[in-house]
Amino acid sequence: MLKSFAIVLLFSLFSFAHGFAIEKEIFFDQLQKWQPPEDKNHPRLYFDLKEADNYFKQFQTNSPRILTFLSECDSISNRPLPDYSRFNESRYIARSESEKLAFAYVLTKNTTYANYAKGIIQQMIHWDNWVYEEHKPLQIDLGVAGVGYILALCYDWLYPVLSKSERRAIEQAILKKALLPFQKIYASKAERWANAHHNWRSVICGEMGVMALALAENVSDVKAILNHAMDGVVAVLSYGGIDGDWHEGVSYWGYGIGQATMFAEAMYHVSKGSVNLYDLPFLKKTANFGFYMRTPAGNCFNFSDCDIHPPCPWLMALFASHYQNPYWQWSAEKDLGHSIQDLLFFKANLLSKKPNNLELGKFFSGIQAATMRSSWENDAIFIGFKSGETAVNHSHLDLNSFIIEAYGKPLLIDVNDWPYAHYLGFFDVQNQRWDFESNHTIAHNTLLVDGQGQNYGDKFRGRIINFVSTENFQYVVGQADSAYGNLLNSFHRYIALIENQFMVIVDDVCATEPRKLEWLFHYCEEVEEATTGLFKISNAEVNLDLLFMRPTNANNRIVRFERHETRYQATRETTTQWNNFISISPLHRQKNYRFIVVAFPYRLNEVPAYSAEISSESEAECALEIRYEKTKYNLSINFAASVISIEKL
Repeated sequence: MLKSFAIVLLFSLFSFAHGFAIEKEIFFDQLQKWQPPEDKNHPRLYFDLKEADNYFKQFQTNSPRILTFLSECDSISNRPLPDYSRFNESRYIARSESEKLAFAYVLTKNTTYANYAKGIIQQMIHWDNWVYEEHKPLQIDLGVAGVGYILALCYDWLYPVLSKSERRAIEQAILKKALLPFQKIYASKAERWANAHHNWRSVICGEMGVMALALAENVSDVKAILNHAMDGVVAVLSYGGIDGDWHEGVSYWGYGIGQATMFAEAMYHVSKGSVNLYDLPFLKKTANFGFYMRTPAGNCFNFSDCDIHPPCPWLMALFASHYQNPYWQWSAEKDLGHSIQDLLFFKANLLSKKPNNLELGKFFSGIQAATMRSSWENDAIFIGFKSGETAVNHSHLDLNSFIIEAYGKPLLIDVNDWPYAHYLGFFDVQNQRWDFESNHTIAHNTLLVDGQGQNYGDKFRGRIINFVSTENFQYVVGQADSAYGNLLNSFHRYIALIENQFMVIVDDVCATEPRKLEWLFHYCEEVEEATTGLFKISNAEVNLDLLFMRPTNANNRIVRFERHETRYQATRETTTQWNNFISISPLHRQKNYRFIVVAFPYRLNEVPAYSAEISSESEAECALEIRYEKTKYNLSINFAASVISIEKL
């Protein structure tokens, strides 16, 4: 049975990869047949002059989003022009302000915005080089791509009010400092990013592709540059999970996949649909990653180097519009702001639809992560579970970790991303990266073994071995023992969401010899041990009661309330970061042990009556009897089959 399953899975993965190979050749054939524009008609990247009036008709009304955007642009353009001549100090704000003002000009035709933008652009094109100091001695990096990309957008949008000399200056800056070095380095793969399968390659290649399209009539070998751009973008998008998932996490999905999609969108528009990267299988599915990783309260499951902000709303809106998906539109509407991309890609004429008929849980097999929720309401219970690889870009040592949100509040959390410290080894994955607690196992809701966390490397990995999602019963089973090297023989974590009301977490652990096993949980806001073995986590008007059934007796356990302060010099700031958590372990070292916890979330004015006990247990099985309000549940875990069953009485 297992052999047959493995063969089917291997065939599926081969077929998927082979499909990508076929698609890649199709796209290059499309590009080869397409003739780049030789005229000087601008704008062209995401709309042209003929489309502009109709395209932006929605902005002629007094919508709050456009008024907020233009008010921000007024605040910028009504002040004296700042000194943005120093690249390292001004690299972000100059890019942001020039892009906003150029877009404001497109919307309003107000030359005040355009003239102010030109003053910023003049300073940007005279920066000596666009490589971030922390990335040197590279010749091409995210800084080069980012500056050139913004200049290309400004060039395209401000073209009617740029003089010939101003156009020429921007063209020469982009060619000399970005496109020509990119062409040389990518052709020879002289820098490591050119072979990567993460955001560096997709962002650099995507943004270089947009630059080439903006300047197409002035670049003699524009096809060669576009070939390189497409090669990098397609390679990275082909590396994404078969369910549309992304190994770098939600924030880097918005950035790495977002900028690749900006190239796909520009390529599609400029070629009038004849070069269509939207046919990539990954792009057809990947909005599901943002859709399911968004928490009901408007955060996200923030694994890896990611913040808790919701999945990129403009990217959700762009996919919703292109694929006419009303559920993705529903998600995008919740988080839209007044950024340029939010205004540009959200199509109000696409009706959204609440996903009441969709599954509540989702397993992303490519990255071995899963989410479960009690409903599609804003106050739903949400669980995010992470397994998978350790040796991926921006990874943390977080296998078998989880988060819980309920009634609009985070309760058990993943410690937020910490500011990057390039000069202190933040990206030294073989050593110093793991001294930053946010990256280490100690910042995640999983296990420490003999005080040690998980290891980084290709052989240190986890997987989800079972996932079930039904209307009233969902569960996930993760395996992560190999991440601990030779410390553990097995570590299976079972998490079940029962009747969309409460959760059971069971860890079945077998060590290679008796070891100290610590169960970590990181809480949001406040925590107390109300009675022995019952921990109450409070966030405003919401509580989460963690009832420890093992360990439970105050005489055979160790509980540590930890508050770690880390102060360090980050790349652009001095920062102080905190790691607040509780560690629970049996008193003595154990070789075989099971942590058993029942979690009850509730609003403070709706305190439920509950109880739980272990009704039977053996090496192969564990049975729990749980009473919640007036209902009794018998829950059974079959450890041999990695299956949970539930009986409601």
